[in-house]
Amino acid sequence: MPAFRFDDSKTFDKNWAAFIIEAQAIDTEMAAILAANKDSLAAIVRQGQSNSTARANFNAEVVKALDALLAKPAEDGGTT
Repeated sequence: MPAFRFDDSKTFDKNWAAFIIEAQAIDTEMAAILAANKDSLAAIVRQGQSNSTARANFNAEVVKALDALLAKPAEDGGTT
């Protein structure tokens, strides 16, 4: 992933797809969480303006997903 770069000539969706593929190679669970929250992440910056409410919503959704992942029994793929 350190060599991954977004391509300014590509659309957000094409860059996003490439990013998720790279992320899956490192951590499939985190990639799934990010993929599930794509729309929340995209809402953080619209027309060059940072949106702190959108960022807070995205962060809350990721925290909720991470908490759910930790709550899974170990035999189901969780880390507890």
